[in-house]
Amino acid sequence: MGRTDGLRRVLAAAAMVVLALVGELVPLLGTSSALAQTAPAERRILTSPDADYFGGDYDILRDVDANICETACLSDDRCVAFTLNQATNWCFLKETIGELRFVEGAMSGRIALAGAVSEDVVAEREAELGFLPKEQRDAARRIRLEVAGEARDSALAEETILRDAGAALSEARFFDAGRLYREALKRDAADGAAWAGLARATLAFTSNDYEQTNANNAVRAPAAISAYVTAADDAGKAEALDFLAQGLGAAEDWKTAIRVWRESLRIAEVADVRKRLDDAVAAHGFRIVDNSVDNNAANPRICLSFSEELAPSLVNSETIGDFLSIDGGDGLPVSAAGSQVCIDGVTHGARYRVVVRPGILSASGEKTERPADLSIYVRDRDPSARFATNAYVLPAGGEASIPVTTINADTVEARLLRIGDRELARTIAESRFLGQFEDYELDQVKENQGVEVWKGFVDVARRTNEEVTTAIPVAALVADIEPGVYLLSAKATNARADAGTSSTQWFVLTDIGLSTFSGEDGFHVFARSLGSAAPLAGVALELVAANNDVLGTVATDAAGYARLPPGLLRGTGG
Repeated sequence: MGRTDGLRRVLAAAAMVVLALVGELVPLLGTSSALAQTAPAERRILTSPDADYFGGDYDILRDVDANICETACLSDDRCVAFTLNQATNWCFLKETIGELRFVEGAMSGRIALAGAVSEDVVAEREAELGFLPKEQRDAARRIRLEVAGEARDSALAEETILRDAGAALSEARFFDAGRLYREALKRDAADGAAWAGLARATLAFTSNDYEQTNANNAVRAPAAISAYVTAADDAGKAEALDFLAQGLGAAEDWKTAIRVWRESLRIAEVADVRKRLDDAVAAHGFRIVDNSVDNNAANPRICLSFSEELAPSLVNSETIGDFLSIDGGDGLPVSAAGSQVCIDGVTHGARYRVVVRPGILSASGEKTERPADLSIYVRDRDPSARFATNAYVLPAGGEASIPVTTINADTVEARLLRIGDRELARTIAESRFLGQFEDYELDQVKENQGVEVWKGFVDVARRTNEEVTTAIPVAALVADIEPGVYLLSAKATNARADAGTSSTQWFVLTDIGLSTFSGEDGFHVFARSLGSAAPLAGVALELVAANNDVLGTVATDAAGYARLPPGLLRGTGG
């Protein structure tokens, strides 16, 4: 049988079970005799490659292989673990299980008792895993039921299945190991050592085949959970949780993985597990992930961003300030909201050292484990230029000027464009009138819709980090400027390259002020001088459609009044 077919045969059923829904009338644990019985405990070996159980030696066997070393430990009730130096073939029998440390070239094993858990114990263990998502616990139950009822491979010698599975695991033949451990579980679905072996095999297995990978990953977490609920001792429970956390980390579920590692260490302190937890917390745990400075605000602030939402007890609470020490800013107000802690009252151009003490609590109950020491500079406000409003109407013939507000700028680059009279209707119909224009749109206006009447630079006053308003003398820029609709753009010459486009100001230059209203009897227009407020007689008016057609014309009378017939307003379409 090929490797691909073999893995599908071993794991496909489990993958289907994980995805299938089991009816509510099926017992959660199952009625299989393989799970319900409480058999006499049998000593089994659970191996760990490249590892050493530190300390606890009581005997040494020299010039032996792995089989003899395992057999010697299994046959001696005093032996609970062993380590084999595969370079020297020395076997160290141990009476205590010490920390499992990484040692390349060594192979260790510990005694696991099989068939020693009852249905009641399994139920208690499942209750202990209440912090896991329900769907993961349910998937583990379903797989235990499925495995207990699967057909066995009669060609395998039952007395050597577990030994062969352990050998395959030690030799990194993870496909074979997974197949053999599953065969062992068909015979005893409550064998915690076999579940742990299956969890280890699925954790280490890799394949370029998409279906194989999915099938393997579907078994990984259920196998580890089953190893926990059927473990013979605390060491087995802790190890099963370590396997589960590693699998969750591989699936990028780091939040749950960190929680599971903490539970594993609560049961048994193991150096390698502690390191995996520390590495996961440093890279993926509740921590500061970024800091930012709102330097463009008149009153800047420093904000620290965390990887999760902060605990409600810290939001709108003065206690958050107890976790921060601000060198150069003692007494500055500190607040918390969402996933951020912010420091107000900082000063432009100043540098602050912010020390964040550990212990900040997240909404999920995690705490920051390590202090953070940050050096944060509040740079000056970015050079900018902007206009205060969208539009002005300026009287023709006067000293027309447009105010521009600048920050940290000495010179403004400006353009003045006039929109053609026949383009106004289209500009309004396209909802572009009074809107902000990108630089390329200003070029389009110049080429197609109007004319650029002036381009140049305007000097402005500068006060560091303060807003300064300067009047741009439009009337002085262009001699004999014609009445019409204009666009004035401005941009600080020293603006950052990524500062975006120019600010745009619309204005109408005219001495004619129009007031209009419509009624049942038509469209009424009143024209007065913006300079003197006197009525303007003889002003020619055109009613222009969206498609630029002239619908009607009329001239104001001596009182500056004109009326267009109501029918002209009832058109459709353009």
